[in-house]
Amino acid sequence: MASDIQHVVRTETASETAAGKLWLRGPFTKAEVDEMFGGVWVPIRRFGIVQGGKILLIDDSSEFGLNRTVTSL
Repeated sequence: MASDIQHVVRTETASETAAGKLWLRGPFTKAEVDEMFGGVWVPIRRFGIVQGGKILLIDDSSEFGLNRTVTSL
């Protein structure tokens, strides 16, 4: 089951990249990202969960504290 989820995450992410979504490019190596952002960047893990019989893609911005940098009023 875990390998099925990983396959869906990888396939869907590649599809989104190929579709030209402006917020999603890559994949890039760590060295390439370091060069683009001067070594100052935070990775965001993407994973899948099964919910309602579907595999949903999750971008976990909380893992490295990114969510704490944004607030809403």
